[in-house]
Amino acid sequence: MATLNVDGVKLHYDVAGDGPPLVLVHGMACGRRMWWHQVRHFRKRFRVITLDLRGHGLSDAPADPAQYSEAIFTSDVIRLLDALGIERAHLVGLSMGGGVALDAALKAPERFASVVLADIGSNSDAPGISRLKAEQWSDMILSAGMDWFVDEMLRHSFFKYYARQGKRQRRHMAALIRQHSPVGLSRVLSHVLAPRKPLYRRGFALSGLAVPALVLVGRFDYSCRKPSKFVVARAPRAQLAELRTGHLTALEDPAGFNRAVEAFIDQVGAATAR
Repeated sequence: MATLNVDGVKLHYDVAGDGPPLVLVHGMACGRRMWWHQVRHFRKRFRVITLDLRGHGLSDAPADPAQYSEAIFTSDVIRLLDALGIERAHLVGLSMGGGVALDAALKAPERFASVVLADIGSNSDAPGISRLKAEQWSDMILSAGMDWFVDEMLRHSFFKYYARQGKRQRRHMAALIRQHSPVGLSRVLSHVLAPRKPLYRRGFALSGLAVPALVLVGRFDYSCRKPSKFVVARAPRAQLAELRTGHLTALEDPAGFNRAVEAFIDQVGAATAR
């Protein structure tokens, strides 16, 4: 494990394996530890890079709200590539991390050979409700504490399908959530998730997405299925894949997730070679 200092904020990251760079960006309240199955699988042929976004895991969790935004998360990912001397990488993001991955691919398409957008756009169909919920969670995590937040998350559609797979999965999900700073999660909810624009308002930007994209979505992830199809309809080099999961595709069906991502990367490589 190593650290990167970004203007005084320390970001923790891991690198495993050797080969073409593959960057994995986690979802809200999950941290880089959510990628254990993917790291174990992909490190056999890729240089796998995982990081704790600010406010998560072992990375710093500044109290200053100005230190948080989706644009800042995107900049952190690109600056990590710069620090590691990586000119071009494959990029995978899930949920909140999918939004970061999309922004990175739009902002710096020359830096990414491919992008996987898993379970994105959960706020798109009901942006007002989503914003209010994120703001409420931001307040409650500070006033009611992490125990309340863990219980709330385990009941929510984002995490419940994985948590209901069994006691081990429930304990694992709870541990992923508990590893974070309450202040950090509060700032992420209020200043990253709450202000997000629905994907439906980004049609013009999506039409200019130059990076080959795989849009992965769980069949039972009802908040993301329609937005995912919207991305594929607008982005000229995007394709859709569906798994029999809820929102956390990478955790609920890691083997299926890994197969889909690897097949897509191989497809992109074959097309590039032609």
